[in-house]
Amino acid sequence: MLLSRLEKLAAQEDVKIEDRVLRQIVEISGGSSRDAESYLGKLISLGEKKITAEKAALVLPHSDIGQVLDFIDYLINSDTKGAVEFINSFIEEGGDISYFYRQVLSFLRKMLLLKLGGKLAEEVKIDMLPEFQDKLYGLSRKLTQFRLQLILERWLAVESNWRSSDLWQLPLELAVVEITTENKDMSDNQAVSNFNIQDN
Repeated sequence: MLLSRLEKLAAQEDVKIEDRVLRQIVEISGGSSRDAESYLGKLISLGEKKITAEKAALVLPHSDIGQVLDFIDYLINSDTKGAVEFINSFIEEGGDISYFYRQVLSFLRKMLLLKLGGKLAEEVKIDMLPEFQDKLYGLSRKLTQFRLQLILERWLAVESNWRSSDLWQLPLELAVVEITTENKDMSDNQAVSNFNIQDN
């Protein structure tokens, strides 16, 4: 497990790191060993023999996986207003919007792996806290694989659009509007289809 590897690397450097800090690294790295080791290296570079959560906050990006999953829930439920307000509140509170974008992308990918099933779905469970696993599973069940693919494609387009915008939140807001409007249109079409089937 990634958590065990981080513990081993920290011990090799003779640095004591609080367990909750190591778990935070696992969460913000999205299960990526390369990213996790990079964050660990930043902590070790502080030159402290003991790294507390307070000291870690100096170098680790703010992460709230619960917030990321709540935002994805806004997208799935076609809550345009809620999602756009979330983005602007996040920026106003000093959040790293680029990092948040990558986290959303990472969890959308995890949802796709769950849809594909098999060993890929099992990989999603690795290094993810049970409470977040449950919520992620719940969100993935609300979507078809096709609908999830469309959301991923729209969200991926944000990165290239950033280069042509002076407002960091604008490409995200446009993606939210496209995703939620598309979701609503698909739901409406499905409802009409179901009505026609019953009418026949």
